Amino acid sequence: MKTTYVYFGKRGYFQVAPGTDETTPALTNANAGMVPTDQAVDQADGTHDITVFLQTVNDGGSGVRGTGFGTTDVNGKTIVSADPAVGDVVRIIDTAFTVSSGTIIIEDAASDDTTNGYTMHASDILHVRQNSNSLKSAPFEARSGGAAYPMSNFLGAEPVAYDLVFTDLSAIDQTDLHFKSTIGDNTSDIVRIYHAAGKYKDICKLMEKLANCGIYDRAVTFYDLDSTGKETFLSPTMGNDNELGIIGLYHVPSA
Repeated sequence: MKTTYVYFGKRGYFQVAPGTDETTPALTNANAGMVPTDQAVDQADGTHDITVFLQTVNDGGSGVRGTGFGTTDVNGKTIVSADPAVGDVVRIIDTAFTVSSGTIIIEDAASDDTTNGYTMHASDILHVRQNSNSLKSAPFEARSGGAAYPMSNFLGAEPVAYDLVFTDLSAIDQTDLHFKSTIGDNTSDIVRIYHAAGKYKDICKLMEKLANCGIYDRAVTFYDLDSTGKETFLSPTMGNDNELGIIGLYHVPSA
C-alpha cells in the first residue's frame, strides 16, 4: 500500500526560569532539540548558533540588568537599561553567557559583567533558540536530527499544556505528534512542535491532509531550517507559510 512520507527538520527551542544563579539545566536533544556547542566567556557577538533572550517577570530594581541594553527591548518597548520592568524582553549578547556541556550560564550584572550581564530573579524566563542548522551548533546527527515518517505510522497528535509565552509575548502551545517507533518497540517516536496558541486543530487538519494527499514520489517537508537560517513551512492549506506559528520543532526518538 502506498503511503506519503513526511520530513520533519528541526529548530531547537527551550525556555526555563533558571532562578537566581543564572544557570540553566543542561540542554539536550530530548528536552530542547539541541546541544549548544561549548562557549567561553566574552566570545564575539553573533558567532554562536543559538540566541538567548531574557524575559523579565518581576521588577528587579536598579543595577539588576547591565548598563548596555539600550533604550528599547527586542519588541520595541521603551526600557531603562539598568532597571528591568515586567514585560521587558532583551537579548543576551554572546559575550555575556557561557556554555558548558549544554548548560548556559548568564554573566551576573553585579559581579561578572556590569555592561551586558543580568542578575536574574527566580521567576524571570530565559528563551534559547537555535539560529540555523549549522555545524557550529549541536551534534544533530543520527537519531536526534531530522526524521522522515510514513503517514501510515502516524498514531495521533497530543495537545500538551504549555502555559508560557514566546519572546514577542504571544501565547504558545505544544503539540506532540506520535509515530510508531523507528526501532520497532512498543513506544512511540515524538515530533515536538512549539507553535502559536490555538493551532492544535489546524495541526490535526494538516496531518489529515498529509495522510490523504496522494504524494508518493517525494517526501513532503513539514518544517525545515537550513544552514543560513532560512525556514521552510507547510500550512494547513499545504502552502509554504508559517500559519501555524511554529517557533520550535524537534524529534524525540524512542529510547
